[in-house]
Amino acid sequence: MNSAWIFPTFVFTEYTSILIAMQQLFTLKTVLKSVGICAFLLAHTSLLQAQGNLVITENSTQEEAIQMIQDVFVGSDMQIFNATYLGKPYSSGRFTGDAGIGFTNGFLLTTGRATNALGPNNESGISAISDSGSDPDVAQIAGGPSFDACGIEFDFIPETDHISFRYVFASEEYPEYAPPTPSAFNDIFGFFISGPGIDGPFLNNARNVALLPGSVTYVSINSVNPVVNPDYFIQNYDPVINQNIQYDGYTILFIANATVIPNELYHIKLVISDIADPAYDSGLFFEANSFTDQDATAITGRPEDIRLSVSPNPGSGLLRLNVHSANSQPTRVVVLNAVGQQVIDRVVSPNTEAVLDMQQQPTGMYTLIVRQGDQVSRRKLIISK
Repeated sequence: MNSAWIFPTFVFTEYTSILIAMQQLFTLKTVLKSVGICAFLLAHTSLLQAQGNLVITENSTQEEAIQMIQDVFVGSDMQIFNATYLGKPYSSGRFTGDAGIGFTNGFLLTTGRATNALGPNNESGISAISDSGSDPDVAQIAGGPSFDACGIEFDFIPETDHISFRYVFASEEYPEYAPPTPSAFNDIFGFFISGPGIDGPFLNNARNVALLPGSVTYVSINSVNPVVNPDYFIQNYDPVINQNIQYDGYTILFIANATVIPNELYHIKLVISDIADPAYDSGLFFEANSFTDQDATAITGRPEDIRLSVSPNPGSGLLRLNVHSANSQPTRVVVLNAVGQQVIDRVVSPNTEAVLDMQQQPTGMYTLIVRQGDQVSRRKLIISK
C-alpha cells in the first residue's frame, strides 16, 4: 500500500461501520457508491477550494446557516423573520468564485456535504449521507420516501406584488437515473410559498414555485435532462465541460417568481432532498442578494452569454459555425447526438468561421454546446439527408 494512503485505525473502523450499515439498509445503488462514502470521510473540512477559484465554506452550526440566509441571499430591499434551518449544517454553505453556472457569489443547499460540490468532476456519483430525515412536501411531490433533506424557511413582508430569486439545480443523479432511463431515484427540491392569496396543495396551502418557465411543471431531474427540455440542461459528463463543480449535470440559471400582496406576511421554504435512497448528491445554488421584491424578468430560454450562428441548419452534414464573443479565449465545441453520445469535441477560435463535419452522422437532432470560460450556449442542430 502506498504510504500516502495510510490512515488512523479509527477512520477504517468508521468506514467499515458505514459499509455494514449500507449493506443492511440501502439499495444496490447505494452500495455501489461506497467510494462516495469514502469521499465523505475524507471531506471533514469546512473550507475547500476547487482547481479554479471557486471556494465553498460549509456551515458548522444551524445558527451559521440561518445567518447565511440573511447575509447572502436577501437583497437590501427585503427583511426576513423567524428563520429556521432543516438538516445538517455542513449540507449548506457559502460560495464565491467561478462555479461555471452564471453567477459567482451565493450559497448552496445540498443532500450531502456542501464541499462535495467542488470540482474537478472526477467521480460519477459522489455521495455523503447526512441522515437528516425527510421533508413532507418534497415527499408528496416524489410520491416516495425522502432522505437527507436540507432546507431553510422564513417569513417575509414584501413591499410590492412580486418576489423572485435566481438559482441553479445540479445533481449526480445525471445521467444514470435520468431519462431516457427515468427511475424512482430522482432527487427533488421545491420552493414552497404560503400566505394571503395562495392556495396550493402542500402544507399550509403552500404552492411550489420551482417551475419551468411559462409552465406548471416542477423543475426536476425527470423534467430537465438531455431528453426532456434539453434547452434548460447543461450536460457535464462525456465530456466534462465544467471542471469547477463535481455534479454531472445542471440546469441553466432559472428565476423563481411568485405573485404576492404588498405588506402582507408570507412564508417560504427552500428545500432539497434525496428520494428513494440517500445516495448520489444533489445541490441548489442560489445567487447572492437575489431574493427581492423588485421586478425581475423570468428566463424563457438559455441566456445568451455568447452568441452563435450556425448554417445551414437544418443541413446535410457540413455546418458553418461562428462564435461571436468579445473574448478571444479559445472556445470548446461539443456536439451530442439524441442519446447524449459525443460526436464532435474540438476547440475553435471565436469570431472566425469553423466547419463542423457531420456528414458521417445519421439523420436526426443533435445538441451543440459551446463553452468559453464560464459562459455556455447551446443550439439544436438538425441533420437531414
